[in-house]
Amino acid sequence: MANAAAVGVAQAAESQGKTPAGSSTHHLSLQGGEATEDLPNEHSTKPFSLLGVSWDNPDTELPGTVEVRTRDARTGSWSSWFHLEGHGHGGDEGTTAARGSSDPVWVGPSNGVQLRTTHEGKAAAKLPAGARLDLVDPGADSGSVSAEPGAGEGQPPIVSRAGWGADETLLPPGAEPGDPSNDPEYNAEVKAIFVHHTAGTNDYSCDESPAIIRAIHRYHVVTNGWKDVGYNFMVDKCGTIFEGRKGGTDKPVLGAHTYGFNRESSGIGVLGNHAALPASQEALASVAAVSAWKLGQYGGDPAGTAELTTTVTQENYFGKQYTVGNSYTFERISSHRDGVNVDCAGDKLYEQLPAIRQLASEL
Repeated sequence: MANAAAVGVAQAAESQGKTPAGSSTHHLSLQGGEATEDLPNEHSTKPFSLLGVSWDNPDTELPGTVEVRTRDARTGSWSSWFHLEGHGHGGDEGTTAARGSSDPVWVGPSNGVQLRTTHEGKAAAKLPAGARLDLVDPGADSGSVSAEPGAGEGQPPIVSRAGWGADETLLPPGAEPGDPSNDPEYNAEVKAIFVHHTAGTNDYSCDESPAIIRAIHRYHVVTNGWKDVGYNFMVDKCGTIFEGRKGGTDKPVLGAHTYGFNRESSGIGVLGNHAALPASQEALASVAAVSAWKLGQYGGDPAGTAELTTTVTQENYFGKQYTVGNSYTFERISSHRDGVNVDCAGDKLYEQLPAIRQLASEL
């Protein structure tokens, strides 16, 4: 029998308040959630569209497999179970991660959730201290979602942060307005691009893209404790390019996307899950356009390689070991899994990287 951690031990409580756009985060505590013999009950919640699991100690990882399913607020139907990929380390090298967390998953408008943990058919280990479900409501659309023409040579049209409705007052827990540590940081150059997928569903309309990005932004700041959204750019399946972390699209902004290699790179998050489904041709073309432009600013050949120096000791998805302070050879356009032990950007998008490199080289 599958084993499960109880959900909804504590009342859902809103945190961080409402933003001008009406977005919010509320939490369901999972404390006391040791594995049991019974699946948890379906739990009704306040509205949300994105979720993840977080816990107190960022140096701790989730035990076993954590799965959730959600109730569609429009139809009342429950989704199938899906896996939350969890990792303890922070991605933002300019700040210290407040909590460990899973990757956030976009599920669309929902009002119910259920969680279970399993481990090789046996009772799952107790969840880490402070474990909770973080449920994000992205709020209503605001701003004009239109891509602004590129100002520099080779710069593709990009939807600004104002265009997707970024809440520029949002700060990580405990941060004070005006603290210079909240300001953007800059790298010396962009030597490489790391491509990601944001996971969740591919069944979204491109009109929903700004809401997805607002939810990811809030999760990265409120849940992870980062100073801003982690990606430098985001691309949806229609090929629309969105500005990510603030600081200037034409500048080498330090992002929080590929832990250990953020200091010499930019990160592009492709909206959707590309473990089993390839990215659209429109998305590939836009990823190539951003990559060619950013690398071209610093004379980088998209079809070439670069030497990157890691800031942490870790291994990647393929078991390659990286030691802090040492340099390693990367394709100029690589995937998250090339640097970190995660399956991002999914098998299918990973297989499309050669095509992205070719398109970028042609540009």
